[in-house]
Amino acid sequence: MLYAILPIVIGASYLLRAKWRAEARAAEFKALNPGVPVKIIFSDIILLNLLASLKVLPKAWFLKITGVEKGWESEADSPLYKNNPHGVIVFASPSKLSVTIADPEYSKEITTRNKDFPKPIEIYGVLDIFGKNVVTLEKEEWRRHRKVVAPRFGEKNNALVHVQTARIAKNMFEAWERNFQVPSSSSSSSSDSKPSYLVDVSADMMKLALHVISAAGFGKYIDWDADEGYEGKKAAIPAGHRLSFVDALQTSVENINLKLVVPKWAYNLPIKKLEETQVAFEEFGAYLTDLIRAADATKEDQKDNLLSSLVEATRAGNEGQGLSESEVLGNVFIFMFAGHETTAGTLAYALALLAFYPEKQQRLHEEIDRVLGGKHPAYKQQAELTYTLAIMNEVLRVYPPVVGIPKSTNAQTQNQSLYSTVSGKLTIPPNTYISVHAMALHHNAKAWGPDPLVFRPERWLKEGAESNPHSRSGTPLPQDLNGASVDGGLVADPNTLRKPAPGSFVPFSEGARGCIGKRFAQVEFVAALAMIAQRYEWTTTPGAKIEEVLRSRSTVTLRPYEHTKLIFRRRDNLSAETLAPPVLVTAN
Repeated sequence: MLYAILPIVIGASYLLRAKWRAEARAAEFKALNPGVPVKIIFSDIILLNLLASLKVLPKAWFLKITGVEKGWESEADSPLYKNNPHGVIVFASPSKLSVTIADPEYSKEITTRNKDFPKPIEIYGVLDIFGKNVVTLEKEEWRRHRKVVAPRFGEKNNALVHVQTARIAKNMFEAWERNFQVPSSSSSSSSDSKPSYLVDVSADMMKLALHVISAAGFGKYIDWDADEGYEGKKAAIPAGHRLSFVDALQTSVENINLKLVVPKWAYNLPIKKLEETQVAFEEFGAYLTDLIRAADATKEDQKDNLLSSLVEATRAGNEGQGLSESEVLGNVFIFMFAGHETTAGTLAYALALLAFYPEKQQRLHEEIDRVLGGKHPAYKQQAELTYTLAIMNEVLRVYPPVVGIPKSTNAQTQNQSLYSTVSGKLTIPPNTYISVHAMALHHNAKAWGPDPLVFRPERWLKEGAESNPHSRSGTPLPQDLNGASVDGGLVADPNTLRKPAPGSFVPFSEGARGCIGKRFAQVEFVAALAMIAQRYEWTTTPGAKIEEVLRSRSTVTLRPYEHTKLIFRRRDNLSAETLAPPVLVTAN
């Protein structure tokens, strides 16, 4: 009898101790911040969010444990965005406090006070798949990596990104028109005699970004039919490899989330998916190692891709100041991981939103026609595509790729104070996990006005004096992201992008730890969207609803629950240059 009761007693004792520790942490925080509510939970909120996003933890259990709805971080109607005078949501678990930041002024302080609010290295360690890198390090080691890495993202590489994006986009267009034509009855405008193409933009923007990072990052040029060479033959597997470069790269990208969450020992299990993932990452690492070792022999005038440039800088550095081979591998992997999925998602969201907001798409077409004049976009013209970049900013505002930016006070021995004219003073004790919540900051009505859920690129442009044309012309008003009609705001001067309030717009983070690939992403997005808009107009599929198509969830990055499919048609009066076939580059 005693042996039967003992496990119950031990379990009950553990739960009581866990409850006591969580309550003690909550009491400590409340003493420092009177009036700020604290939710007590019995497990780490990071782990709970991960289990919920992977559908391991049922919605009802998540709600019971945390007191908030599953998906609260990525839903537009989250309690974090509405009626929250404190600018934070606080969870107390037995192990530590977790503070989610929704106030722009708090955000600005946290992202710029790097010594007081460092990255939680224990969370970022999962990204050290191939080696240490600029994202996962802190202090002197981070400075050493950044000193080598940051200059590689210069104008020479940006120009390469532009050229390769335009080339790859043309390959993509040929594939669309060769493979995806649909009967006119499948389109939302069946009376239109022009051919229509039904495209999975979620998949193809991912593929586009993957090909761009392969070309501009690694110097590897891949045909759009990714499992074939330019002669239409299956890509060869070089001696000493088990997969082709294309297969290794694609499989690694497709299974990156699995690699980040599954422990190393699990890959020894006889599970096909895990075996395929392990082989792909081993092969991708082997290919990168080959490329690194070949980079020294690359001609000087060909060292414009990131990998060759990074290797060259490492070899030229003073002893102890360069990067080891594993560190070069680690940084190149991070470029791929951070640089392709985030841009791909932003492009897919942009195309979907422009399909739901045809008046914004029309304004984009007008800018493209005026600036490009029927010719291929030149890199120097990017500076003139103001509205195109405003679209990118607005998509990143409404749908930030990374919902939360992790910070901490783990290295501190004393309390850290933040100040906000709206939310007041906030004091954060040591050993606290912090999430600078991009979604909440980007949807904050105090920072963005009364329409934070509305997709309105004009908010990034210098305001003009003219009123919203929709209210004058009788055109139906655009919808917000929950399907409600709203006023679209002022017509804007297309000359200058506005700067948002500090701390209110953080898709690339802020301060010294801001994303070094920001310009790479901007160049790729603008080039891709300009190429698409120059050639096509596009609509949603019949009956599509914005609140269903763009309903999103956050795993590693934010993405819609389902793939987004749109209908594309060639625009009228396209120039010969626009319709010219792409320039094929032989894979090396």
